[in-house]
This record gives sequence, C-alpha cells and structure tokens, in this order.
Amino acid sequence: NLAYALPPLLRAVDAVLVVDNNSTDGTAEEALRVAREHGFGEALKVTHYPFDVARAGVEHRAVPERSVHSLAYFYNWCFAQVETRYSWKWDGDMVLTTEGELSLGSLSWQVGSASAVVRLPRHSLYVESPSRAYLDLGLRNAEEWGFPIGPDFVYAKAPEWEIRTTPEHYRHLELPQGL
Repeated sequence: NLAYALPPLLRAVDAVLVVDNNSTDGTAEEALRVAREHGFGEALKVTHYPFDVARAGVEHRAVPERSVHSLAYFYNWCFAQVETRYSWKWDGDMVLTTEGELSLGSLSWQVGSASAVVRLPRHSLYVESPSRAYLDLGLRNAEEWGFPIGPDFVYAKAPEWEIRTTPEHYRHLELPQGL
C-alpha cells in the first residue's frame, strides 16, 4: 500500500518517518523508492526498530507494557524519533483524499501555537477488484491521530492494543469528513 499511502502524505506534511520493525517484505526500501519517485526523498526518513512487536490480541495481552516487545513501548519509541512539533500516527492502509492533503497541509496555521489533539475522521474502503470498491459511510472512525510531541502524550497498554494518553486540558479538533 505504500505506493498509495505515502505520496499524498508526503505532499501534506513536512516530514514522514517510517519505522521498520523487522519486516521481511522490503518495506524500508519500497518506502524510499516511492518517496524518491515522487520527488520527496529528502522528506522521508526510515529507521529500524530491532525487536519483534506483539500483535494485537493474545500476544499483546501476554507481553508486559514496558517490554521492548510491547506495542505501547514500540509506539513510544517511534514517537521519540519524531523531530517535528506535531506528529501523526499513520497506518499503511490509510490514504488521504485530495481534500485530506489540503487540510493536513494547512493545519499548522489553523492550530497555531495552541496545544491541540486532532481527530481524523476515516471511512473504510473495501476493494473488490481493480475496478470496483465500496466506501462504508456508515462506519465512522474519528480516532485521535494528530498530537503534539512531548511527555504528556504517550501510549499505554489497553486490553487488546495500545491507547494514547491525552491530558484533559488540551483542545480537541476534528477535521471534516471526506479526508
């Protein structure tokens, strides 16, 4: 999915960090190839996390939160590598629309110096074939995906996966639908 997910993201933000956690499919090399192909080789940084990470569910529940194999520990390590004021947790199966690129690209002046957490509404797209897909407008997911970088925002272990902590005194912004 990197050929679809990376270009709009690279056009929308100042920098993208891809963390490769022992993948065997050439993720790091493919990310660099896609970024260079679209003229964003300088905006992409790839780093390596040397430990295997427990998958959600049974593996996750069996690993202590402070273990290097914990998903929460992995995410905290990843965000410690971020060099910008704000961060976005982005999954490889998330693709921005053109409106999403514009919204993320102009978000810095909209937020200004305020400390805010940004919710990004998402809809699932089910791809049946190269010519047919279905957009699920009924299932709306508006998780917090944009955060300031700092000690107030860390991941903690939840029953099935990780959850990011958000102090109550931070503003919550929600981007519009269709991004």
